[in-house]
Amino acid sequence: MFPMLIAFFRKNNRNDSTRKSPQFLQMFIDKETIRQGVIYGVLFLLFVIAGIISPEFLTANNLTNVLRQSAALGIVSVGQTLVMITGGFDLSVTAVMQLVTVIIAEYTLGRNELILPAVLLTLFIGLIIGLLNGVIITKQHASPFMVTLAIAFVITGARLAYTRGTPSGLLPDGLRPLSQSEILGIPFSIVLYLSLTLIISIILQRTTFGRRLYATGANYKASRLTGVNVNTIKLSAYALSGLLAALAGLVLAAYVGYIDQWLGGGYDLDSVAAAAIGGVSLSGGKGGVWGTLAGVLLIRMLMNFVIVVGLSIEYQFVIRGLVVIAAVALYSFRSKD
Repeated sequence: MFPMLIAFFRKNNRNDSTRKSPQFLQMFIDKETIRQGVIYGVLFLLFVIAGIISPEFLTANNLTNVLRQSAALGIVSVGQTLVMITGGFDLSVTAVMQLVTVIIAEYTLGRNELILPAVLLTLFIGLIIGLLNGVIITKQHASPFMVTLAIAFVITGARLAYTRGTPSGLLPDGLRPLSQSEILGIPFSIVLYLSLTLIISIILQRTTFGRRLYATGANYKASRLTGVNVNTIKLSAYALSGLLAALAGLVLAAYVGYIDQWLGGGYDLDSVAAAAIGGVSLSGGKGGVWGTLAGVLLIRMLMNFVIVVGLSIEYQFVIRGLVVIAAVALYSFRSKD
């Protein structure tokens, strides 16, 4: 009889632990938190390895440069994250950044007193381009990949036609503090990026708009049937992406300090890769901006490492390719989970 009682209690205890353990763990941690922890762990490991291989990488001056270089990519990646959560992509962000550089140089001609209207103009144009992307995608039910790529071609072609391949004008010196100034020893551009990340994170996690953004990406049809205005949600995401791309263009122009109409080349795919590495699903409905932050730092750190160890600039393209492959591999792995 005693063996039967022991077996009975063991069975009940095992069932209780099976039922309670996951619920208990979920009170403190979830899969997304674990994944982000792993990403930051990998980032720290690569940071240490890079420092061992090249001590110059760990100098204060170089780390400050890495942060400044991360700001523009980070800002545009925040907008890309919003779009990807809805299940889309925005490949027009690089074209917007390049257009911003030309506009602010042509409009101000280097005069500081015209900075404010020039900045407002470029942000407005970025917003309009984002809205245009959103309208075409939602009203025509078109592929975000194809629409944003086509818009990027149109913007680039119009810019080249206007400048005839050689933009004129000067960037005003008053724009430089956007990247070069510091707050308590931290570059202002990175403070701006972190502030935007915090604000968007709160919106995603604590507001109705954020919840509907995830719902739209996770199941478009179900969200629409439950009363969510999915078109408005998508339109808002693309509008914010265009606005943030314009802001990123201003930050990058302030960092470089001269007019270059090819500035920010590759940021479209870099931002997608940063978001994907950070945990944003390529099919939508998952991820967040804090994971994207890790992806941004990882990409910029690898790009900087190529220069610090003395490799030619061409190797940055190899790094970009490997990062995109890693992002796709991570998405495939998560899809099987």
